[in-house]
Amino acid sequence: MMTLEQRELWADYFEEHGISYRFFSAHLAKERNEARLLEEDEVSEGESDDAEDLAEETEQKMNLQEKQLADEEWSSEEDIDDESRKELQSAKTESELRTKILDVEELEELFLANAPQPEEGSDKPQKDKTIIGLVGYPNVGKSSTINALLGAKKVSVSATPGKTKHFQTLYLSPNLLLCDCPGLVFPNFASTKAELVVNGVLPIDQLREFTGPAGLVAHRIPKHFLEAVYGMKIYTRPVEEGGTGIPNANELLRAYARARGFATQGLGQPDESRAARYILKDYVNGKLLYCHPPPATKTGDEDTEGNPVVD
Repeated sequence: MMTLEQRELWADYFEEHGISYRFFSAHLAKERNEARLLEEDEVSEGESDDAEDLAEETEQKMNLQEKQLADEEWSSEEDIDDESRKELQSAKTESELRTKILDVEELEELFLANAPQPEEGSDKPQKDKTIIGLVGYPNVGKSSTINALLGAKKVSVSATPGKTKHFQTLYLSPNLLLCDCPGLVFPNFASTKAELVVNGVLPIDQLREFTGPAGLVAHRIPKHFLEAVYGMKIYTRPVEEGGTGIPNANELLRAYARARGFATQGLGQPDESRAARYILKDYVNGKLLYCHPPPATKTGDEDTEGNPVVD
C-alpha cells in the first residue's frame, strides 16, 4: 500500500493533469471484511473481545496514514486567532480528502454521486441503476477490488450471466452494477516486453528471455533489501572497474541460484533461468514491493527508472 507521501505525489500529478481520482485499497477492505466476519463468529459464540480488538486494530491501521497531515503542528490553540484556526482546519480537511483511502461504503457513494443524471426536460426514462466497468491489464487487481467490494456487503449478492464466458455482472447494491471484464493487453502501449513481464501481464513460466525483467527488478529493489529478504550476498562489479553499486541481472540471479543451490546439469553452473522465475514471481506477488512514482513532466526530473528527462 502506498504511503502518505506517495499518495501526495500522485495526488499532485493527477490534479496537475486534471485527472479525477480517489484512493482505494482492496487489501485494507479485505482486512476489514475478515475482521467483521471474525467479530460476527465470536459474537455468536459469546466471545467477542478478541474480534473487537482485531476490528479496532484494522480500523486504526486504516486511519493512521489519514491523520499524518503536516510535519509541524501548532503548539497551542491560544497562539492563533479564530480566522487562522478556520483556515488551518480547512487546509487539513482538504489535505485529508485528497489522500484519503476510501472504504467500501465511501467508494459506493462516490460511484453513485458521479453517475450521469438525466437532462432536464428529457423524455427519456431514467435508468434505475448505475453500471461500473473495471478494465485494465490482467493481474492488476480488478478481481481483488470486486471481491473486496462484494465481500464487505452484508446483504446477499446476485450475479447475472454475461454476454461471454469471460464477462459477468454483479450487483453491489440494488442501484449499482459492477462489470467484471477480462484483462486487456495492448502491447503497443507498453514500453518493453520486460515491463509486461514484471507487471504480471505475461506468464513467467513461459518466459524464455529473463535478463531484461530480472534487470528491472535489480534496478528497482535496493541491493540491501534483496540481500535481507533472501539471506544472500550479492557481489557486484567494483566502482573502480566501472561498476555502479547496483547489481545487474546476472549478478542478482547468480547470487540467488548459489544461495538456493540451483545448478545446471552437466557443468553445474548457477541456474539463472530457474532463479529468475522465483524472483520475478516474488516481485509480481508483492514480496518485493515497488511503488511507481508519478511520471516526470519537467526537464531535469527523472523518470520511473531513474533516467534524466531532457527536452
